[in-house]
Amino acid sequence: MSELVLNINYAILNIYLILYLTKTIGIPVTILLGILVPISILPYILTPYLLGRYADEYIGEKRPMIIGLAIMMIMLFSIALFKIDSPNIFLWLTVLIILRIGATVNETMNYAYFYKKISYSQAGLMVFFQNLANLGPLIITALGLVLIDTLHINLTYFFLLGGFLTFLTIFPVLKITDTEPETKKLAFLKNNLEKRRFSSRFRERLQQLVTSFRK
Repeated sequence: MSELVLNINYAILNIYLILYLTKTIGIPVTILLGILVPISILPYILTPYLLGRYADEYIGEKRPMIIGLAIMMIMLFSIALFKIDSPNIFLWLTVLIILRIGATVNETMNYAYFYKKISYSQAGLMVFFQNLANLGPLIITALGLVLIDTLHINLTYFFLLGGFLTFLTIFPVLKITDTEPETKKLAFLKNNLEKRRFSSRFRERLQQLVTSFRK
């Protein structure tokens, strides 16, 4: 569900937020494509590797997944509820970067968790997971066709919808069983090794005492 909602939010950002920025607020397309979009997608390039490594070694995927969802939820709700309609480029650059940070955290953890839990024999499930990238935009564009053409609703309602779906997604994520970080695995293995060494030394010492007693 987290991956589906993430792709719905991607569609909201890539379709309705762009329409909102260019048609409703009046930000020029040249500024949007030349400044806002290139800078705001930097989190997709800079953060996934570090996030994945940190999750693998220290904290697992569950908590970062929730944090990413919470960031997206707060920002989507903020755009709609606080009626952010200023054409200030720096304001929207900040909003977009924070949204992208939340999205990339969530996406990285979704992929990491999914591929840790799935086996090579579940090819169908892998294909379905990959196709969620197409299903999310399909759902939101079909919904937009109905809501905009038929009900003539404001574009900000799509941000409310995205925030609400993200909020609902947090609850099933809270119930998942987190993967065990590598540091904990290593500590567990080290502890077991120490116990075995101690047990081995104890048996050797006991055997020596028994042998000396027999003599």
